[in-house]
Amino acid sequence: MTTLPHAAEYTDAHGAPHLPRIDDEDDAPRDPQWRPDGDAVVALDLDGVCNDDAFIRAALAGHGVIAQWNTDLAARTLDPVRVARVQRVCDAAGASIVLVTGWRRWASAEDITACLRGAGLTAPVLGAVGGVKMSADLRQTGLREWLCDHPAVGRWCVIDDLVSAWESTRNVERREMFRGRMTMVCTSERYVAPWLAGRCVHPVDGITEADADAAIAVLTRAP
Repeated sequence: MTTLPHAAEYTDAHGAPHLPRIDDEDDAPRDPQWRPDGDAVVALDLDGVCNDDAFIRAALAGHGVIAQWNTDLAARTLDPVRVARVQRVCDAAGASIVLVTGWRRWASAEDITACLRGAGLTAPVLGAVGGVKMSADLRQTGLREWLCDHPAVGRWCVIDDLVSAWESTRNVERREMFRGRMTMVCTSERYVAPWLAGRCVHPVDGITEADADAAIAVLTRAP
């Protein structure tokens, strides 16, 4: 896995932040409904947002051991009710979607979009970030890179049940008394980076109406 330096270390010719790409493999053409003047984006995960464990188990009951990902089975695991809540967010904010999902390990953004269309999503899907190696630790980096490459996007939010994917780790030093001597102790802590603060909605068992309302509030609040 490639470790990328902090985004502030990269600037383009105009001094704007610009991250190097994780990889060049983005096999998804832009959705035909893409609005070039759209400035709102939902960074959307799927498992845990457009379904929950119980829905997945029920959808795949009777299929035995699934040895290989395929669009037919994947489409079954998307709950149209929860997908409709994502669509409500997009309708309310005039938002498009960028995929930040682990499904990218097995499928192209185009195939994933087809699954979402089958579950009732009509919002434009602009593609996916992070290339095909979409593990949790690449979601944050991939989205930041995408946003740097699309400066017209002024409103965005993340809908992802995986909280840890949107946290970072930093070392914290503090002084503690140990055996009568003041000692410097270094520990690590999880935190949300300032550029992500207030932008993330984390469903617990699939997106709820309250989660959808929270995402709409992020996308429609005054800057």
